[in-house]
Amino acid sequence: MKRYLSCLIAACLLFSCERNDAGMALDLSGNVAITLFAVGGAAGVVDTVKGTVDVTLPFGTDFTKVAPAIAVAPGATVTPASGTVVNMKTAVRFRVINGNIYKDYTANAIEEKVIQSFVVKGVQAEIDNNARTIKAMLPSGTDLSALTPEINLATGATVTPPGGQLIDFTNPVIYKITKGQVSIDYTVTITSPVRVAFLSTATSASDLVNPDEKAAWAWLSGNNPEAQFLPFSSIRDHSVDVSAFSAIWWHEDNTQDLPGIAFDAGVLAALKTYYANGGSFLLSSYGARYVEALGIIPAGKTPNNSFGDAAGKQWMEPNWSWGISFKGHENHPVFAGLTLTADKPYATAYTLSNGTYRLNHTAQWFVPDWGGYGSIANWRVQTGGIDLGSTEWDGDHNTVVTMAEFPGTTAHGKAIVIGSGCYDWYSEPDPGNAASQPVNGYLPNIYKMTANALRYLSK
Repeated sequence: MKRYLSCLIAACLLFSCERNDAGMALDLSGNVAITLFAVGGAAGVVDTVKGTVDVTLPFGTDFTKVAPAIAVAPGATVTPASGTVVNMKTAVRFRVINGNIYKDYTANAIEEKVIQSFVVKGVQAEIDNNARTIKAMLPSGTDLSALTPEINLATGATVTPPGGQLIDFTNPVIYKITKGQVSIDYTVTITSPVRVAFLSTATSASDLVNPDEKAAWAWLSGNNPEAQFLPFSSIRDHSVDVSAFSAIWWHEDNTQDLPGIAFDAGVLAALKTYYANGGSFLLSSYGARYVEALGIIPAGKTPNNSFGDAAGKQWMEPNWSWGISFKGHENHPVFAGLTLTADKPYATAYTLSNGTYRLNHTAQWFVPDWGGYGSIANWRVQTGGIDLGSTEWDGDHNTVVTMAEFPGTTAHGKAIVIGSGCYDWYSEPDPGNAASQPVNGYLPNIYKMTANALRYLSK
């Protein structure tokens, strides 16, 4: 029986080979090489072993509309075909087929390096040719108002303003790079870190529990190498000298009833002395309610409209984005560089996208009915504050004050308070589906406004 089966299998194999020989033989002799890959006058480097193509395109090329000329070995075809317009902002796969074999090539394009270097006070700036930005962070305390960058360009390129010219980098500066017939603007941002403390009831950053506070600290520590985590307990125990900080930020998002340690006699004495000696505060979310205890405003004038939902009670606003209106304060440094919405007749920056889940933690001043104000003019007189911002729907600030400044004097520092429910660092997950966590598209406005506020307070 076994002998019979062996013979049967051998016969089947022989029959199959004969069919292959008759009309199904594979052609494995084809050459699948790319012999030329060029875009205009730029020739690519082809590696037939690795299956890669690297090409450097001229300055100002539109990477989304590139039509490479491709030559392949005789008898071969390539897809996409030579001359086809492709988007080379990301890698593009080209497949060469010849007979019964094929080979894939991954093509990558970069732009020629026109800006060779941009150096300020010995610091090499980071050049992003995709975003057209140049960024550098200088040592703490650097005067940004008078800097002379050294700029090295490729042959044939020019820049305006030229390298070696004294420039004020207090705000971003536009540099125009020109080569041939192409001129492109680069936004140059030069910063220096400020010595900021992140005040917290947690004993260390690793002990932070509230996700909003964790997100705020992660951003600050990730963007300011001189930021320091400051536990209340360290102030109480006299283990830190708060006078070393140019500004102290308390973002309390956990509870409306501020924790007892914030009212410890030793803590308050140290922070009041800091303020009297010119120190400044940024108080946000429920931390806005600390202004009275610190003596920044008169007794009884703390934010009178405080509310918000508990953890796990988040809800979603499907239709409307929320933000801060700042009519009359468009030129305040805190609002510099924010992306404004076009759907309001007054200056407004959204900070919380519709479609995201939120807890709406708010500590604001409601002006018309509570607190004995009656009008925004009376609020200013009674609190000594400047109503920097209100809700996105209250352009004239007649109803609520969600953001306020208490200016510095010879007797004390200054303070900024942000008590808006849309100053939201953490997008809550869908309570019915934890895997769904819609992203707040306006977080960049929160980042920018906070960075502006801390720098402003540090001056």
